[in-house]
Amino acid sequence: GGLISGLMVLSIITQIVYDESSKPFSFKLEAVDKHILPDKLLKYIDFGFSNILADYYWIMAVQDLSYWDNKNIFYLEYFKNISTLDPKFEYPYLFSIFVVPNPKAPALLDEIASVADVGIKALPENWKIPFYLSTKYKTLTRNYERAQHYLSFAASRKEAPDVVRTVYSAFTINQKNDYEAVRQMTKVIYDTTDNEAIKKLAAKGILINDISDMIEKAIARFKIKYGAFPTNSYELERVNLLLLPQEIKDAFDVEINKDGGFRLVEKLGN
Repeated sequence: GGLISGLMVLSIITQIVYDESSKPFSFKLEAVDKHILPDKLLKYIDFGFSNILADYYWIMAVQDLSYWDNKNIFYLEYFKNISTLDPKFEYPYLFSIFVVPNPKAPALLDEIASVADVGIKALPENWKIPFYLSTKYKTLTRNYERAQHYLSFAASRKEAPDVVRTVYSAFTINQKNDYEAVRQMTKVIYDTTDNEAIKKLAAKGILINDISDMIEKAIARFKIKYGAFPTNSYELERVNLLLLPQEIKDAFDVEINKDGGFRLVEKLGN
């Protein structure tokens, strides 16, 4: 029941996020790129309208998400500008942590972390920014040192819910495996955000994490039973070690390497 409902969420996530991020806007990616001023120049030209300019860049960032190729560094400039103009504007930090670093460009996580550090300094009681960063480091790069660094910040904030300190405690003594930890951390984000776009992205993240856990366990069972790793997910399905719902097959390809590692590759248009 939970998996099916999760799959229903997956089927609408992409369309909803696309609808939210693709309001009518005439510029193409190349044109928009030429209109983003370097953040270092903004303090000389804002003429006291910093908040208005920050709002402008925030609207542009949401609208241009549908044009972004998930790699071009241009998209990061929006969030650098917003943090320069209005360092206490919370949502752009949270949104950028979710959407900028991605499997196609994991190195962007360090770039967005430098932007988020501005928010952590400007909002010293905010637990969400460091918690989101910690979750992304855990999910995308398995960089435990950086994940624990930011998680410790989040857990120390007075306004953080008790579950954040529980997650931190489990993290530091390694009580949970990777998938369990990522699921719990992402679930905290899902349960506490009041931003619908972030909630939908978190729901997608939970579902992908659960499917990945299923695939990893199926690969391990295949290796034990047959003495070799499968070459694709169809081999796992053929011997009834894995049953991927059709919605997942339609949305993702599963690539398995010779050492049993794998990745989910989102299909074009999803």
